[in-house]
Amino acid sequence: MEGAQRRMGTIARHLSDSTSLHALAYEHSQHNRKPGDKVPVVIGGMVLDIQATPTGGRLLRGSTTPGEVTFVRGGVARNVAENMALLGARPFLISVIGDDVAGESMLNHWKSLGLSVEGIRRCTGITTPVVSAVFDKQGELAAAVADTYAIEERLTSEWIKKFEDIIKRAPIVMLDANLLPPAMEAACSLAKEANVPIFFEPVSVAKSVRASKFLNLITYTSPNEAELVAMAESLLQDRKLEKRLLDHEVPAEKNLKEPAASLWRMRHSIRALLDTGLDYIILTMGSHGAVLCSLSSTNPQNFRTVQKNSPSRNIENDSGISFLHFPALPASISNLSGAGDCLVAGTMVALSSGADVSSALAYGVSASKWAVESDSNVSPNLDQHLVSGKLFLMLNLRCLALSEAFISMMKGWL
Repeated sequence: MEGAQRRMGTIARHLSDSTSLHALAYEHSQHNRKPGDKVPVVIGGMVLDIQATPTGGRLLRGSTTPGEVTFVRGGVARNVAENMALLGARPFLISVIGDDVAGESMLNHWKSLGLSVEGIRRCTGITTPVVSAVFDKQGELAAAVADTYAIEERLTSEWIKKFEDIIKRAPIVMLDANLLPPAMEAACSLAKEANVPIFFEPVSVAKSVRASKFLNLITYTSPNEAELVAMAESLLQDRKLEKRLLDHEVPAEKNLKEPAASLWRMRHSIRALLDTGLDYIILTMGSHGAVLCSLSSTNPQNFRTVQKNSPSRNIENDSGISFLHFPALPASISNLSGAGDCLVAGTMVALSSGADVSSALAYGVSASKWAVESDSNVSPNLDQHLVSGKLFLMLNLRCLALSEAFISMMKGWL
Protein backbone atom coordinates (compact mmCIF):
# COMPACT_ATOMS: atom_id res chain seq x y z
CA MET A 1 0.00 0.00 0.00
CA GLU A 2 2.83 2.39 0.90
CA GLY A 3 4.46 1.75 -2.48
CA ALA A 4 1.19 2.46 -4.30
CA GLN A 5 0.75 5.72 -2.38
CA ARG A 6 4.26 6.80 -3.33
CA ARG A 7 3.54 6.06 -6.99
CA MET A 8 0.29 8.03 -6.90
CA GLY A 9 2.09 10.94 -5.24
CA THR A 10 4.68 10.92 -8.01
CA ILE A 11 1.92 10.93 -10.63
CA ALA A 12 0.15 13.83 -8.93
CA ARG A 13 3.35 15.91 -8.86
CA HIS A 14 4.09 15.09 -12.49
CA LEU A 15 0.58 16.02 -13.64
CA SER A 16 0.40 19.21 -11.60
CA ASP A 17 3.67 20.31 -13.15
CA SER A 18 2.35 19.70 -16.68
CA THR A 19 1.49 23.34 -17.36
CA SER A 20 1.14 22.76 -21.08
CA LEU A 21 -2.16 21.01 -20.39
CA HIS A 22 -3.24 22.61 -17.11
CA ALA A 23 -3.16 26.03 -18.79
CA LEU A 24 -4.84 25.04 -22.06
CA ALA A 25 -7.65 27.49 -21.44
CA TYR A 26 -5.24 30.38 -21.50
CA GLU A 27 -2.84 29.21 -24.18
CA HIS A 28 -5.69 28.67 -26.64
CA SER A 29 -7.74 31.73 -25.64
CA GLN A 30 -9.46 33.23 -28.66
CA HIS A 31 -8.62 36.72 -27.38
CA ASN A 32 -4.88 36.04 -27.69
CA ARG A 33 -4.98 34.86 -31.31
CA LYS A 34 -3.46 36.98 -34.05
CA PRO A 35 -3.92 36.82 -37.85
CA GLY A 36 -1.48 34.36 -39.39
CA ASP A 37 -1.13 32.28 -36.22
CA LYS A 38 -0.99 28.52 -36.61
CA VAL A 39 -4.43 27.01 -36.06
CA PRO A 40 -5.64 23.39 -36.18
CA VAL A 41 -7.46 22.51 -39.41
CA VAL A 42 -10.59 20.35 -39.52
CA ILE A 43 -11.85 19.05 -42.88
CA GLY A 44 -15.17 17.28 -43.38
CA GLY A 45 -18.91 17.44 -42.98
CA MET A 46 -21.37 20.03 -41.74
CA VAL A 47 -24.62 18.12 -41.42
CA LEU A 48 -28.18 18.73 -40.25
CA ASP A 49 -29.01 15.93 -37.80
CA ILE A 50 -32.64 14.87 -37.43
CA GLN A 51 -32.64 12.90 -34.18
CA ALA A 52 -35.52 10.75 -32.94
CA THR A 53 -35.62 9.29 -29.41
CA PRO A 54 -38.45 7.24 -27.86
CA THR A 55 -39.88 8.69 -24.67
CA GLY A 56 -41.52 5.52 -23.43
CA GLY A 57 -40.71 1.89 -24.03
CA ARG A 58 -38.64 0.15 -26.64
CA LEU A 59 -38.60 0.97 -30.34
CA LEU A 60 -41.37 -0.83 -32.24
CA ARG A 61 -40.24 -2.27 -35.55
CA GLY A 62 -42.76 -1.65 -38.35
CA SER A 63 -44.79 0.77 -36.25
CA THR A 64 -44.73 4.27 -34.77
CA THR A 65 -43.09 4.82 -31.39
CA PRO A 66 -43.99 7.91 -29.30
CA GLY A 67 -40.99 10.12 -28.76
CA GLU A 68 -39.17 13.36 -29.50
CA VAL A 69 -37.74 14.54 -32.82
CA THR A 70 -35.19 17.34 -32.84
CA PHE A 71 -33.13 19.17 -35.45
CA VAL A 72 -29.50 19.58 -34.42
CA ARG A 73 -26.40 21.04 -36.07
CA GLY A 74 -24.10 18.09 -36.69
CA GLY A 75 -21.46 16.50 -38.87
CA VAL A 76 -18.33 14.91 -37.40
CA ALA A 77 -15.93 17.62 -38.57
CA ARG A 78 -18.30 20.41 -37.55
CA ASN A 79 -18.92 18.84 -34.12
CA VAL A 80 -15.21 18.36 -33.50
CA ALA A 81 -14.41 21.92 -34.55
CA GLU A 82 -17.14 23.46 -32.35
CA ASN A 83 -16.01 21.39 -29.36
CA MET A 84 -12.46 22.61 -29.98
CA ALA A 85 -13.71 26.19 -30.01
CA LEU A 86 -15.46 25.68 -26.66
CA LEU A 87 -12.19 24.30 -25.31
CA GLY A 88 -10.39 27.50 -26.29
CA ALA A 89 -8.94 26.67 -29.72
CA ARG A 90 -9.70 28.48 -32.98
CA PRO A 91 -9.98 25.70 -35.57
CA PHE A 92 -10.15 26.45 -39.29
CA LEU A 93 -13.00 24.41 -40.78
CA ILE A 94 -13.01 23.34 -44.43
CA SER A 95 -16.46 22.09 -45.40
CA VAL A 96 -19.46 22.57 -47.69
CA ILE A 97 -23.14 23.53 -47.26
CA GLY A 98 -26.11 24.19 -49.54
CA ASP A 99 -27.94 27.44 -50.19
CA ASP A 100 -30.91 26.42 -48.03
CA VAL A 101 -32.24 27.27 -44.58
CA ALA A 102 -30.12 24.58 -42.88
CA GLY A 103 -26.96 25.91 -44.50
CA GLU A 104 -27.79 29.49 -43.56
CA SER A 105 -28.38 28.46 -39.96
CA MET A 106 -25.05 26.65 -39.75
CA LEU A 107 -23.15 29.52 -41.34
CA ASN A 108 -24.68 32.08 -38.96
CA HIS A 109 -23.93 29.86 -35.97
CA TRP A 110 -20.30 29.53 -37.06
CA LYS A 111 -19.99 33.30 -37.34
CA SER A 112 -21.48 33.66 -33.85
CA LEU A 113 -18.59 31.57 -32.49
CA GLY A 114 -16.15 34.10 -33.89
CA LEU A 115 -14.65 31.51 -36.25
CA SER A 116 -13.60 31.94 -39.86
CA VAL A 117 -16.11 30.92 -42.55
CA GLU A 118 -13.54 31.28 -45.33
CA GLY A 119 -13.14 27.52 -45.70
CA ILE A 120 -16.89 26.77 -45.81
CA ARG A 121 -18.02 26.41 -49.43
CA ARG A 122 -21.64 27.43 -50.01
CA CYS A 123 -22.97 25.88 -53.19
CA THR A 124 -26.00 27.01 -55.15
CA GLY A 125 -28.59 24.44 -56.11
CA ILE A 126 -27.72 21.74 -53.58
CA THR A 127 -29.15 20.85 -50.20
CA THR A 128 -27.09 20.85 -47.02
CA PRO A 129 -26.13 17.28 -45.98
CA VAL A 130 -28.66 15.57 -43.68
CA VAL A 131 -28.48 12.55 -41.36
CA SER A 132 -31.67 11.07 -39.91
CA ALA A 133 -30.91 9.05 -36.77
CA VAL A 134 -33.03 7.00 -34.37
CA PHE A 135 -31.80 6.33 -30.82
CA ASP A 136 -32.97 3.71 -28.36
CA LYS A 137 -34.12 4.60 -24.85
CA GLN A 138 -30.54 4.15 -23.53
CA GLY A 139 -29.30 6.84 -25.90
CA GLU A 140 -27.45 4.41 -28.19
CA LEU A 141 -27.78 4.79 -31.95
CA ALA A 142 -30.33 2.24 -33.25
CA ALA A 143 -30.29 3.19 -36.96
CA ALA A 144 -29.46 6.10 -39.22
CA VAL A 145 -29.59 7.16 -42.86
CA ALA A 146 -27.07 9.69 -44.19
CA ASP A 147 -27.51 11.92 -47.23
CA THR A 148 -24.04 13.44 -47.48
CA TYR A 149 -23.51 13.43 -51.24
CA ALA A 150 -22.90 17.18 -51.25
CA ILE A 151 -19.72 16.61 -49.22
CA GLU A 152 -18.52 13.92 -51.59
CA GLU A 153 -19.29 15.95 -54.74
CA ARG A 154 -18.32 19.47 -53.66
CA LEU A 155 -15.68 19.11 -50.94
CA THR A 156 -13.04 18.36 -53.56
CA SER A 157 -9.26 18.23 -53.76
CA GLU A 158 -9.35 21.55 -55.62
CA TRP A 159 -11.28 23.28 -52.84
CA ILE A 160 -8.99 21.87 -50.15
CA LYS A 161 -5.86 22.96 -52.03
CA LYS A 162 -7.08 26.59 -51.89
CA PHE A 163 -6.06 26.49 -48.23
CA GLU A 164 -2.65 24.90 -48.70
CA ASP A 165 -0.82 27.58 -46.71
CA ILE A 166 -3.15 27.23 -43.71
CA ILE A 167 -2.88 23.43 -43.79
CA LYS A 168 0.92 23.49 -43.95
CA ARG A 169 1.11 25.91 -40.98
CA ALA A 170 -1.31 23.91 -38.83
CA PRO A 171 -0.19 22.11 -35.65
CA ILE A 172 -2.55 19.26 -36.65
CA VAL A 173 -5.06 18.45 -39.42
CA MET A 174 -8.18 16.33 -38.92
CA LEU A 175 -10.11 14.62 -41.73
CA ASP A 176 -13.44 12.88 -41.40
CA ALA A 177 -14.41 9.98 -43.65
CA ASN A 178 -17.30 11.86 -45.28
CA LEU A 179 -14.67 12.94 -47.82
CA LEU A 180 -14.01 10.77 -50.84
CA PRO A 181 -10.55 9.16 -50.98
CA PRO A 182 -9.05 11.58 -53.58
CA ALA A 183 -9.91 14.59 -51.41
CA MET A 184 -8.61 12.89 -48.26
CA GLU A 185 -5.39 11.86 -49.95
CA ALA A 186 -4.85 15.39 -51.28
CA ALA A 187 -5.23 16.84 -47.78
CA CYS A 188 -2.94 14.18 -46.30
CA SER A 189 -0.27 14.85 -48.91
CA LEU A 190 -0.31 18.62 -48.25
CA ALA A 191 0.00 18.07 -44.50
CA LYS A 192 2.68 15.43 -44.86
CA GLU A 193 4.82 17.74 -47.02
CA ALA A 194 5.06 20.08 -44.03
CA ASN A 195 5.34 17.29 -41.41
CA VAL A 196 1.94 18.21 -39.99
CA PRO A 197 0.37 15.28 -38.05
CA ILE A 198 -2.91 13.98 -39.48
CA PHE A 199 -5.89 12.74 -37.46
CA PHE A 200 -8.42 10.52 -39.29
CA GLU A 201 -11.94 10.12 -37.88
CA PRO A 202 -13.64 7.06 -39.48
CA VAL A 203 -17.27 8.35 -39.06
CA SER A 204 -18.95 4.98 -39.74
CA VAL A 205 -18.23 1.37 -40.64
CA ALA A 206 -19.13 1.94 -44.30
CA LYS A 207 -16.96 5.05 -44.65
CA SER A 208 -14.06 4.02 -42.42
CA VAL A 209 -12.47 2.02 -45.25
CA ARG A 210 -11.96 5.09 -47.45
CA ALA A 211 -8.48 5.74 -46.04
CA SER A 212 -7.17 2.18 -46.37
CA LYS A 213 -4.85 2.96 -49.31
CA PHE A 214 -2.97 5.79 -47.55
CA LEU A 215 -2.92 4.90 -43.87
CA ASN A 216 0.85 5.34 -44.03
CA LEU A 217 0.25 9.11 -44.29
CA ILE A 218 -1.91 9.20 -41.14
CA THR A 219 -0.64 9.76 -37.60
CA TYR A 220 -3.76 9.13 -35.48
CA THR A 221 -7.11 7.46 -36.04
CA SER A 222 -10.03 6.97 -33.65
CA PRO A 223 -12.20 3.99 -34.69
CA ASN A 224 -14.64 2.06 -32.58
CA GLU A 225 -14.37 -1.73 -32.60
CA ALA A 226 -16.52 -2.32 -35.70
CA GLU A 227 -14.78 0.43 -37.67
CA LEU A 228 -11.35 -0.89 -36.74
CA VAL A 229 -12.11 -4.39 -37.99
CA ALA A 230 -13.67 -3.03 -41.21
CA MET A 231 -10.58 -0.90 -41.86
CA ALA A 232 -8.24 -3.84 -41.34
CA GLU A 233 -10.28 -6.23 -43.48
CA SER A 234 -10.43 -3.67 -46.29
CA LEU A 235 -6.69 -3.14 -46.05
CA LEU A 236 -5.87 -6.84 -46.28
CA GLN A 237 -8.40 -7.40 -49.06
CA ASP A 238 -6.77 -4.62 -51.09
CA ARG A 239 -3.40 -6.32 -50.63
CA LYS A 240 -4.87 -9.75 -51.43
CA LEU A 241 -3.73 -11.14 -48.11
CA GLU A 242 -5.50 -13.87 -46.20
CA LYS A 243 -5.46 -13.66 -42.44
CA ARG A 244 -7.82 -14.40 -39.59
CA LEU A 245 -8.46 -10.94 -38.20
CA LEU A 246 -11.00 -11.62 -35.50
CA ASP A 247 -11.14 -14.40 -32.93
CA HIS A 248 -14.73 -14.44 -31.75
CA GLU A 249 -14.10 -16.40 -28.57
CA VAL A 250 -11.45 -15.77 -25.95
CA PRO A 251 -9.97 -19.07 -24.70
CA ALA A 252 -11.12 -19.80 -21.14
CA GLU A 253 -7.55 -20.11 -19.90
CA LYS A 254 -6.94 -16.45 -20.81
CA ASN A 255 -9.46 -15.37 -18.14
CA LEU A 256 -9.72 -11.88 -19.68
CA LYS A 257 -12.40 -9.34 -18.86
CA GLU A 258 -13.38 -6.27 -20.87
CA PRO A 259 -11.75 -4.30 -22.35
CA ALA A 260 -8.84 -6.75 -22.43
CA ALA A 261 -11.01 -9.45 -24.02
CA SER A 262 -11.96 -7.18 -26.92
CA LEU A 263 -8.34 -6.23 -27.47
CA TRP A 264 -7.40 -9.91 -27.56
CA ARG A 265 -10.04 -10.55 -30.23
CA MET A 266 -8.93 -7.55 -32.29
CA ARG A 267 -5.18 -7.90 -31.92
CA HIS A 268 -4.62 -9.00 -35.53
CA SER A 269 -6.74 -6.13 -36.87
CA ILE A 270 -4.85 -3.63 -34.72
CA ARG A 271 -1.51 -5.03 -35.85
CA ALA A 272 -2.52 -4.96 -39.53
CA LEU A 273 -3.31 -1.24 -39.34
CA LEU A 274 -0.19 -0.33 -37.38
CA ASP A 275 2.00 -2.24 -39.83
CA THR A 276 1.03 0.25 -42.56
CA GLY A 277 2.99 3.03 -40.84
CA LEU A 278 0.01 4.46 -38.96
CA ASP A 279 1.44 5.66 -35.63
CA TYR A 280 -1.44 5.52 -33.14
CA ILE A 281 -4.88 3.96 -32.92
CA ILE A 282 -7.19 5.54 -30.35
CA LEU A 283 -9.70 2.72 -29.96
CA THR A 284 -12.95 4.07 -28.53
CA MET A 285 -14.75 1.48 -26.41
CA GLY A 286 -17.91 3.15 -25.11
CA SER A 287 -18.37 2.70 -21.37
CA HIS A 288 -14.88 1.19 -21.16
CA GLY A 289 -13.29 4.46 -22.29
CA ALA A 290 -10.47 4.39 -24.84
CA VAL A 291 -7.27 2.45 -25.46
CA LEU A 292 -4.17 3.94 -27.07
CA CYS A 293 -2.46 1.39 -29.32
CA SER A 294 0.96 1.56 -30.98
CA LEU A 295 3.71 -0.81 -32.04
CA SER A 296 5.94 -1.86 -29.14
CA SER A 297 9.00 -1.70 -31.41
CA THR A 298 8.38 2.01 -31.95
CA ASN A 299 9.16 2.68 -28.25
CA PRO A 300 7.32 6.01 -28.53
CA GLN A 301 8.82 8.97 -26.69
CA ASN A 302 5.30 9.98 -25.74
CA PHE A 303 4.94 6.99 -23.40
CA ARG A 304 8.20 7.40 -21.53
CA THR A 305 6.99 9.92 -18.95
CA VAL A 306 3.94 7.81 -18.18
CA GLN A 307 6.03 4.66 -17.87
CA LYS A 308 8.54 6.33 -15.56
CA ASN A 309 6.13 8.05 -13.19
CA SER A 310 3.17 5.72 -12.94
CA PRO A 311 2.04 2.12 -12.51
CA SER A 312 0.86 2.28 -16.14
CA ARG A 313 3.35 1.05 -18.68
CA ASN A 314 3.66 -0.39 -22.15
CA ILE A 315 1.98 -3.77 -22.23
CA GLU A 316 3.88 -5.96 -24.68
CA ASN A 317 2.22 -9.11 -25.97
CA ASP A 318 2.61 -11.70 -28.66
CA SER A 319 1.28 -9.26 -31.27
CA GLY A 320 4.00 -6.69 -30.55
CA ILE A 321 1.48 -3.98 -29.64
CA SER A 322 1.59 -1.51 -26.74
CA PHE A 323 -1.68 -0.59 -25.03
CA LEU A 324 -2.57 2.21 -22.63
CA HIS A 325 -6.09 2.18 -21.18
CA PHE A 326 -8.08 5.31 -20.27
CA PRO A 327 -11.34 4.42 -18.47
CA ALA A 328 -14.38 6.61 -19.02
CA LEU A 329 -15.41 9.00 -16.25
CA PRO A 330 -18.68 8.25 -14.43
CA ALA A 331 -21.50 10.22 -16.09
CA SER A 332 -25.27 10.61 -16.11
CA ILE A 333 -25.88 9.51 -19.70
CA SER A 334 -28.30 11.52 -21.79
CA ASN A 335 -27.09 10.99 -25.38
CA LEU A 336 -24.03 9.08 -26.58
CA SER A 337 -23.96 10.45 -30.14
CA GLY A 338 -21.44 13.23 -29.49
CA ALA A 339 -19.03 11.48 -27.13
CA GLY A 340 -16.54 10.36 -29.77
CA ASP A 341 -16.44 13.78 -31.45
CA CYS A 342 -15.82 15.46 -28.11
CA LEU A 343 -13.06 12.99 -27.25
CA VAL A 344 -11.35 13.72 -30.59
CA ALA A 345 -11.74 17.47 -30.06
CA GLY A 346 -10.19 17.41 -26.60
CA THR A 347 -7.34 15.21 -27.79
CA MET A 348 -6.63 17.51 -30.74
CA VAL A 349 -6.69 20.66 -28.60
CA ALA A 350 -4.12 19.10 -26.29
CA LEU A 351 -1.96 17.83 -29.16
CA SER A 352 -2.08 21.31 -30.71
CA SER A 353 -0.61 22.69 -27.49
CA GLY A 354 2.35 20.32 -27.72
CA ALA A 355 1.11 17.72 -25.22
CA ASP A 356 2.23 14.11 -25.59
CA VAL A 357 -0.31 11.70 -27.01
CA SER A 358 -1.10 9.90 -23.73
CA SER A 359 -1.79 13.15 -21.85
CA ALA A 360 -3.77 14.45 -24.83
CA LEU A 361 -6.01 11.39 -24.85
CA ALA A 362 -6.62 11.72 -21.11
CA TYR A 363 -7.75 15.29 -21.76
CA GLY A 364 -10.03 14.07 -24.55
CA VAL A 365 -11.61 11.38 -22.38
CA SER A 366 -12.20 13.98 -19.67
CA ALA A 367 -13.90 16.31 -22.17
CA SER A 368 -16.18 13.54 -23.45
CA LYS A 369 -17.94 13.35 -20.07
CA TRP A 370 -19.80 16.57 -20.94
CA ALA A 371 -20.93 15.19 -24.28
CA VAL A 372 -22.70 12.13 -22.88
CA GLU A 373 -24.49 14.27 -20.29
CA SER A 374 -25.95 16.60 -22.94
CA ASP A 375 -28.88 16.12 -25.32
CA SER A 376 -26.99 18.03 -28.03
CA ASN A 377 -24.20 16.90 -30.34
CA VAL A 378 -22.05 19.59 -28.72
CA SER A 379 -22.60 20.24 -25.02
CA PRO A 380 -23.23 23.90 -24.18
CA ASN A 381 -21.75 23.09 -20.75
CA LEU A 382 -18.37 22.07 -22.11
CA ASP A 383 -15.95 24.27 -20.22
CA GLN A 384 -12.21 24.49 -20.88
CA HIS A 385 -11.41 25.51 -17.29
CA LEU A 386 -13.13 22.46 -15.78
CA VAL A 387 -11.66 20.00 -18.27
CA SER A 388 -8.11 21.31 -17.75
CA GLY A 389 -8.45 21.65 -13.97
CA LYS A 390 -9.00 19.28 -11.07
CA LEU A 391 -11.22 16.89 -13.01
CA PHE A 392 -8.46 16.31 -15.54
CA LEU A 393 -6.02 15.57 -12.71
CA MET A 394 -8.51 13.14 -11.16
CA LEU A 395 -8.99 11.40 -14.50
CA ASN A 396 -5.26 10.83 -14.92
CA LEU A 397 -4.91 9.45 -11.41
CA ARG A 398 -7.88 7.15 -11.97
CA CYS A 399 -6.66 6.03 -15.41
CA LEU A 400 -3.19 5.22 -14.17
CA ALA A 401 -4.46 3.43 -11.08
CA LEU A 402 -6.92 1.33 -13.06
CA SER A 403 -4.27 0.58 -15.65
CA GLU A 404 -2.56 -1.57 -12.99
CA ALA A 405 -5.65 -3.77 -12.88
CA PHE A 406 -5.74 -3.67 -16.68
CA ILE A 407 -2.18 -4.98 -16.80
CA SER A 408 -3.15 -7.83 -14.50
CA MET A 409 -5.93 -8.83 -16.90
CA MET A 410 -3.42 -8.90 -19.76
CA LYS A 411 -1.02 -11.30 -18.02
CA GLY A 412 -2.31 -14.12 -20.17
CA TRP A 413 -0.74 -12.43 -23.19
CA LEU A 414 2.75 -12.16 -21.77
